[in-house]
Order: sequence, then C-alpha cells, then structure tokens
Amino acid sequence: TALFNAFGKRLDLVTRNVLPEVYEMGRTTIDMTLSQRVLAGLKFKASAKNLTDSKIKRVIAFKGTDYAFDTHSIGRSFSIGVSYEL
Repeated sequence: TALFNAFGKRLDLVTRNVLPEVYEMGRTTIDMTLSQRVLAGLKFKASAKNLTDSKIKRVIAFKGTDYAFDTHSIGRSFSIGVSYEL
C-alpha cells in the first residue's frame, strides 16, 4: 500500500489578535506498507512513513507577507514486524 498526502497553507495557531495568526505551509508526505503472508498464520510486515521528509514550516502572516516562525523536520520512520495467528 502506498499513501500520498498533500495539503496547502493552513491555519495552525489562532492568537486572538494578540499577534498575527500562525500558518503551516503546505507539504507532501508518502507512506508505504508492505505485508506478506508466508505460511498459514505467519505474516511479515514492513512500513515506512514520511518518505519525503518534508520540513514543517510555520509562518506568521503579517500585512500580506509571510515571516518564518518555526521550521523543523520530524524525520522518516521505518518498522518491521512479524505476527502469527492461531
């Protein structure tokens, strides 16, 4: 299974007019999961999340201009597993 997610600029933090609102800028992510049943009841599974490793960028929108508020990356994650059903 492959999942693709994309979104545009969205409201992240409402400041109630104390400061300008904070927006998260658009980004894309791709997640993949592979699973395979090898014997009766035995299944292997591998997954990878956030393969694009897009940076999370938040901005303050003030008078029509976006100013950097915060930028960070959450990184990629990988997992493998084995399950057995009786």
